[in-house]
Amino acid sequence: MILPGHLALGYLVTYGLLKLLNPGFSAADSNFILAIGTIFGAIVDFDFISYFIRNKTLRLRNDVSHRDQLSHAPLLWLIIGLLIFFFADDVFTKVIGLTVWISTWSHFAFDSFEHGVMWRYPFSKRKYSLFGDKRFETKKGEGLVSHYYRFFFEYYPTRKTFWIELAVVILFLVVYFH
Repeated sequence: MILPGHLALGYLVTYGLLKLLNPGFSAADSNFILAIGTIFGAIVDFDFISYFIRNKTLRLRNDVSHRDQLSHAPLLWLIIGLLIFFFADDVFTKVIGLTVWISTWSHFAFDSFEHGVMWRYPFSKRKYSLFGDKRFETKKGEGLVSHYYRFFFEYYPTRKTFWIELAVVILFLVVYFH
């Protein structure tokens, strides 16, 4: 999945969490939590920055993935979210803890469609996916522009995940502007 889908799903799961819990927050507090959920729906992919720093290049490698890093471990985000929840003194902070957990896991759910997620890390580095496809492998030494050109124009529109993500973004727009 790509950034718009992760942001949209982060917003939607946070919106659903607020509707489910009905904590009676002010509009400002609810909007703050929605912003947290939106950001944390995508924050897992910010490990891409350390990926490029660690490899000292903007070229991609097919033997290294940013999804192999600790930030892509669902257990880490579960622990962070639950620590915030259990050590919180008020309902607002408890809901932020749940939001961190649920919105990051929405990211992992999306990535589980195609790219694979290390759901059992640190016990296993195996990645689990529903529609995994090895046809789109990163070419060794491929630059970012050519990689993303191939991804967006040759590969991505042919995948089920493209249509799932498009539906999520449309649903977000409907909910947000309703």
